[in-house]
Amino acid sequence: MASLFNQVPSVSTVFALYTSLSAISMILPSFTLVIEHKWGFCDNQTFRAAEVYFKMRLAGLSTGQLLVGSSDLKNPEAEPNLGIPVNTKIVDEFEGIHLEWTLHCVELKSYPFEKRYFNLTCKKEFREKIMTDYLTYIATSAEKIMRHREKLFIYSYSREGGWQSAK
Repeated sequence: MASLFNQVPSVSTVFALYTSLSAISMILPSFTLVIEHKWGFCDNQTFRAAEVYFKMRLAGLSTGQLLVGSSDLKNPEAEPNLGIPVNTKIVDEFEGIHLEWTLHCVELKSYPFEKRYFNLTCKKEFREKIMTDYLTYIATSAEKIMRHREKLFIYSYSREGGWQSAK
């Protein structure tokens, strides 16, 4: 009859496994892209595209937290807006490549008083594919999302009724 102590690995076996895993992680180092909110004096469109892309996908993504809010007091039944909490890891996948995003925010002592940026981390071997194909995919997806959100409202003005929707 086998006892529990015969099945537990020794300390040296656990240590050997740990060192092997550490060596593997050093062979396959990760690479981090830093995507800042500002690019010079302008908004960074890559940052904006990522923000739009994730806001639409947040409910289904692997993350431990969601930022939820609404500013529509006239419509209490309106769906809440989802946002990305600071320092929350968001896991995404692109063509089988594991990706980790984290939004960071650092307070500054002068204007603009905060610096916001995403860290996008992946295995170094996928760097080129992520910088070309994945970031293009994010930008294209964000553009489609923004186009879908756009609505055209046409109003006409009459002296009797003022501004009215042309429907």
